[in-house]
Amino acid sequence: MREAEEILTPAYQEDLTQVSRTLTIIADEAYAAVLSPALLRQAILEVPLARFVFTVESTHGNAPLREGAVDIEVGIIDEPSPELRIEPLFKDSFVGVVRTGHPLLTDAVTAKAFASARHVSVSRKGRLTGPIDVALHEFGLRREVIASVPNYGEALLMLPLTDFVTAMPRSLAISAQKSVGIEVFDLPVETDPISICQAWHPRHETEPVHVWLRQAIRSALTRTPSAA
Repeated sequence: MREAEEILTPAYQEDLTQVSRTLTIIADEAYAAVLSPALLRQAILEVPLARFVFTVESTHGNAPLREGAVDIEVGIIDEPSPELRIEPLFKDSFVGVVRTGHPLLTDAVTAKAFASARHVSVSRKGRLTGPIDVALHEFGLRREVIASVPNYGEALLMLPLTDFVTAMPRSLAISAQKSVGIEVFDLPVETDPISICQAWHPRHETEPVHVWLRQAIRSALTRTPSAA
């Protein structure tokens, strides 16, 4: 009953510059990297006393949101629930990434040329194959994946020093291009688009600082180069 009253109660005006609170965000590493700079820049100006904790995707489904351990989740929300509010933010897609000056980019990147390069896979589960390999198989091609790393940060650090090729979400690749010596190219095979959402528990629906958080996340991610 208390939670129902909170949802139905109109939001009151609160001086967000005086709100001292820790906001916890579950986000895939790629989207935390894209989101955090813009979010924190806005927070310094508008909620300067707030602190932010970014944590990796939970293995417990949406339980942390329901139980109040987490304020919001950002990423691929693959467990829709009537207990949660879910807002689509934008569509992302995978792109190829290589070091600046990589010989693969001398000509148009064909499926055959792409498959013939040496690849690094990004997988928390250590997988060496995925949807890209399925798409290449339709062309009768197979790529050589020589390593799997658990996150995109490791892959990005490897690329400028090698001729390896990797794939990652466009939003992260474009963001990283500003500070890392990499080039981004369209994959020569089709992969499914990625729907990026934010999700929260209804108990926070009218809470002023949470309303601010949702707006700030929305603003930061819908301005990304891949937003659609």
